[in-house]
Amino acid sequence: MTHFDVLTGLVDMHGATAVDVGAGDGTFARQLVSAADHVIAIEVDEARVERGSRNAPDGVEFRIGRAEKLPVDSAAADLVCFMFSFHHVPGDAQVQALEECARVLRASGRLHVVDPLPQGGMTEIVKPLEDETEVRTASQNRLRTLVMPQFRLVEHRDYVLTRTYESFDQVVERVTSANPARVEKLPAAITAMRRAFDQHMRPTGTGYEVEQPCAMFHFERN
Repeated sequence: MTHFDVLTGLVDMHGATAVDVGAGDGTFARQLVSAADHVIAIEVDEARVERGSRNAPDGVEFRIGRAEKLPVDSAAADLVCFMFSFHHVPGDAQVQALEECARVLRASGRLHVVDPLPQGGMTEIVKPLEDETEVRTASQNRLRTLVMPQFRLVEHRDYVLTRTYESFDQVVERVTSANPARVEKLPAAITAMRRAFDQHMRPTGTGYEVEQPCAMFHFERN
């Protein structure tokens, strides 16, 4: 099961305009455009926007912006996604971010949020470098109890994503490239990360697998 499998099981994206908030290097945006007509990939980091724009396939457009002030016209989107990015929105800005999602979505548009649960193998490997237990828990509690007239919860589901890596070094490269601020913390964390890796990774013959439990919230715009 992949994030894309879960999403396409909930919404038909044919002809849709989708917004990927916190798009990173554009991996999920490239998947989205295989089903949607147009994808707007939002990133706060200018360097990532520049790199993403150079490598973007037809139909994917990178824009600099933040969740609480989306650079998207009102009622211009059919789908807004946060893929492992909602918990990075500051807690005091999350309601404003959700209001922005409501603004840019058309009537009956969908808001799809997936965040990692604060447990699981991948979480334990990253925890010595950055412990996100508190922010993940708070963000998911907000979504579980969300009461906004603009949104109706269609489905909440927890599922397990399986990640594959060639080596421990590749894990380190991936988690630090996702957040360069982690690089300076790496020397103090590397031993504990390696210990968690050895405990939670499953050898596959060609590499390793590790599980990341996820929480998914899928809303419809009223």
